[in-house]
Amino acid sequence: MENRQDRLAGFIVTMFFYFWASYVFRNLPDTPPVAAHFVLGTFLAVCGAWMCTIFYKVSLHAVAMGGLVGFAIIFSRQDVYASGLYLAIPVLIAGIVCSSRLILGAHNRFEMISGFLLGILAQSVAWLI
Repeated sequence: MENRQDRLAGFIVTMFFYFWASYVFRNLPDTPPVAAHFVLGTFLAVCGAWMCTIFYKVSLHAVAMGGLVGFAIIFSRQDVYASGLYLAIPVLIAGIVCSSRLILGAHNRFEMISGFLLGILAQSVAWLI
């Protein structure tokens, strides 16, 4: 969406969905904690992106890639059998996606970096909760 005002209605629906999914995942007895943390991190990332969008057009692609890389970092530190691929593949995918958004001129560096850091922060906070 070109205009940041157009995004606000979509955020409300998305936040409601991820809040509901996070609530369900936390209360189901057989849900792996990793999945519940990931969905909560996604909800927090959408909430943070919504707040940023009020002031400027944050890159939602970068938020998603930051969340992916943040989750990979946290998960690779928790898993006994983790290899370098746990982190290398998400970083490669994030680099391709974020570079393409910059090349297309859809966002500037500030919007990309702030979105990426927001995604990492959201997954980190979700893991601590």
